[in-house]
Amino acid sequence: MRNKSLIIADDFTGSNDTGVQLRKKGFPIDVLLFPTNKKLSNSIVLDTESRLLSSKDAYQKVKKMTKSVVENNEFRFIYKKIDSTLRGNIATEIKAVADVTHPDKIVIAPAFPKIGRTTLNGRHYLNKVPLLETEIVNDPLTPIWTDNLIELLQNDFKDNIALHPASNFDDKKWSEYTIHVFDIQNDNDLIHLTNILKEFQEKILFVGSAGLAEYLFEKERLPTLSVVGSISEVSLEQMNFAESKGIYSVNVELNDLLNDSKIDKYSRIITNSLQQNGDTILTVTRKRSDYTKTIELFNSLGILDKKEISRIIRESLAKITTSAMSKTPIAGLFLTGGDTAIEIINECNSTGCQIISEIEPGIVQSTLLGGDFDGMKIITKAGAFGKKDSLYNSIQTLK
Repeated sequence: MRNKSLIIADDFTGSNDTGVQLRKKGFPIDVLLFPTNKKLSNSIVLDTESRLLSSKDAYQKVKKMTKSVVENNEFRFIYKKIDSTLRGNIATEIKAVADVTHPDKIVIAPAFPKIGRTTLNGRHYLNKVPLLETEIVNDPLTPIWTDNLIELLQNDFKDNIALHPASNFDDKKWSEYTIHVFDIQNDNDLIHLTNILKEFQEKILFVGSAGLAEYLFEKERLPTLSVVGSISEVSLEQMNFAESKGIYSVNVELNDLLNDSKIDKYSRIITNSLQQNGDTILTVTRKRSDYTKTIELFNSLGILDKKEISRIIRESLAKITTSAMSKTPIAGLFLTGGDTAIEIINECNSTGCQIISEIEPGIVQSTLLGGDFDGMKIITKAGAFGKKDSLYNSIQTLK
């Protein structure tokens, strides 16, 4: 699952207040109290319940639990959730996660401006008061000993720590250091930071409270795949309009419709288009005359029954579609032409669909039930239905 993320938190309430940031963005998210080495479908928060442990025990527990989860799962983001008032075994637990995941860089920003937690010159504040001058210093279970993030980290990470002022990302420091602490004064600073970090290709371990999580976990905008199996003038007009808006299209050559070995060829073409161009349309007809040529080609090969010709075309489109879907994630399917739609649904091994809403009169959004792509969003339309922008608008709805 390309959008799957892992959060490691040291207590249950922290697990929930960070996990909910993903849920608000539409990600399914589970909180696990016990680790598992099984393949996971959803993003997860791993609750290690290690805040009250000794530093040594916390390291061992966090390392063991993290290792069990990452062994058989790949994650888009790995996030070490820490307390926004710096309670707990912060540096030790960051090191435990890093020793398992081996990041290129570690980004640390515990600020949560919406509830008064900010960082300035590496020092952490609660409602504009340094933490060491607040009641947090007398916490009965986890009293803090410093409000300086550099001091907090030095025992475990030595001198490999850089401090970045708010809204002033230092490229030179980024290249020279592994550990990066960021001053954060407001939500705009968090937005600025996450926008920069998402552009980097390095493997980053993100460390923060629910504040950083709120802006880091944006749902990836996956491309859509539209399959136009109708030859109606309305469908062709809709396809042309979508192309005028920048939607890429792939046309299956007539001669390839009778060659099963060409399925892989077009599957690769569609996959590459989805990954490089984004939203993609798959079709066999660009204009009405293409249909006439198709009939003539099949007739020349002794295939005279139009129903048989239609079946061959449907099956080719369905096989190309599902093959591409198995290779790269998509946001959803737009299917026009009822026979084509049902062929693709059957090829997905689905048992049917669950209706969600009517996008326009006669244009319906559903999700697939069961099969290889359970829960996949689809929009279906009879060939002659809709306005010229209906295909384009449906693509935007799926995203």
